[in-house]
Amino acid sequence: MSYVFSALVVALVLMVPSIEPLYAQNMEKVRVAVPSHSLSALPYGIAQAKGIFRAEGLDVELVQMATSLTVTALATKDVDYSNTSASAVRAALRGLPIRVVLFIIRRPLHVLVVRPEIRRIEDLKGKTIAIQQYGDATATILQAIVEHGKLDMRTDVTAFPISRSGDRLLALTSGKVDGAIIAPPFNVQAEAHGFRRLIAGADIIESGITGLNTHIENIQKNPAQVKRMIRALLKAQSFIAANKEETIKTTAEWLKQDLSIASGGYEIYIRAMSADGLISDQAIRRDIEVARLSVNAKHESGVNKVIDFAILREALRELKMSFPNQ
Repeated sequence: MSYVFSALVVALVLMVPSIEPLYAQNMEKVRVAVPSHSLSALPYGIAQAKGIFRAEGLDVELVQMATSLTVTALATKDVDYSNTSASAVRAALRGLPIRVVLFIIRRPLHVLVVRPEIRRIEDLKGKTIAIQQYGDATATILQAIVEHGKLDMRTDVTAFPISRSGDRLLALTSGKVDGAIIAPPFNVQAEAHGFRRLIAGADIIESGITGLNTHIENIQKNPAQVKRMIRALLKAQSFIAANKEETIKTTAEWLKQDLSIASGGYEIYIRAMSADGLISDQAIRRDIEVARLSVNAKHESGVNKVIDFAILREALRELKMSFPNQ
């Protein structure tokens, strides 16, 4: 952990333990769409459990719905926010009035787990690997892995779409596929059954997969609320980084996991998290291009068509957070 990051964590965590709401007389009800309670939504769970949302005057309800529905619910204002930033980027490119205002994760949580005899990326030649769906984050991760091993995605590896991580794990353990791109805790379960973690997505690619997304109108008409959501998530990230054992315990309770599985997930999360809510310009441009191709958008789009970091940067200044490019 760098000196700058360590200093930041200490400074912010000093703010976190004060659980008494700063806006106790005027709590705002906020609805956030999430596909599931999972590691990719960990800061939301921590912010709820540790009273960080309430300390920012927010009564946050996490509404579980399918990823494909989160974008629709956000566009129609049935929810105030969502955390599936990859889908939000695609929706914005299709013209929906949605913007990403913060990234929680700057590197993928997913890992490639394979049959034990596969020891190198080059051994993937001729193999079938399960992904979630074509054009999504898991497909992008697999392509990056294949290219890293100097293989050709078009001819050397077969991507097989299976929507749920649990089902991809089942396909792997039953021998229907040779490997699978899966996220914690499923990779931990696979490894416990003798399968090999070949490489983590975080080792080779930077990508904004989950974060905080909202309707353009919310940014324009209620920027104070957006800022408080951002502040709460930044503080939750700092808590996670500075309080390993407490975070593992809270994660296990929130996700109903064994401590050993939550511990393994914590290590992956720490490597993948965006402490300041940002990702590099290069990663943003690549994510936009991948999304553009997946939705068959004919024209290139600028960053400002999908992302608005203005309020995030204000929050960073207020919290005295300053980072070099990550």
